[in-house]
Amino acid sequence: MRATVAITVLAIFMVIASIASASPALSSPKVLPTTGTSGDVFTFTVHYKGDSPVSVTFYADNAPLEMQEVDPGDQNYTDGKDYFIRVNLEEGTTIYYFKATTAAGEETRTAATTINVQPPEGLRVDHIDVVLAVLIFLIPTVWGLVMFRRLSKDLRETMQILKERKKSE
Repeated sequence: MRATVAITVLAIFMVIASIASASPALSSPKVLPTTGTSGDVFTFTVHYKGDSPVSVTFYADNAPLEMQEVDPGDQNYTDGKDYFIRVNLEEGTTIYYFKATTAAGEETRTAATTINVQPPEGLRVDHIDVVLAVLIFLIPTVWGLVMFRRLSKDLRETMQILKERKKSE
């Protein structure tokens, strides 16, 4: 009987110790919107569970940014806590992940994921082929309009001179 009580007490202590010292875990990483342009704001969220973290960090192309708590009043980390950050991303592919660190130095992180950010809509000056095509079209068009106005003026003056000659005859 004493052995059974000792084993039961030992099991209870092990459960309490595992609850009091929960390993940190990150889950449910999300980004909204899932696609966008370089002018959009992206909201990244992640769920943390474990001991009170020293930091929950978002990494975009290995640049760390501290995340904010969704509910700062919630101080119970063992049942989970959500974190978020809002960022603008540059055009192209961004590799991102989340990392949490506890006071005991335990770390956990999510797998790295990518998001593709499109260029903003509209004309971009860095497309030299588009700029050249516009200039190649625009220069002859403007020159043609200038010449048309000049010929039009010359034609009116010639018609006026012919009218005056006809009247004088």
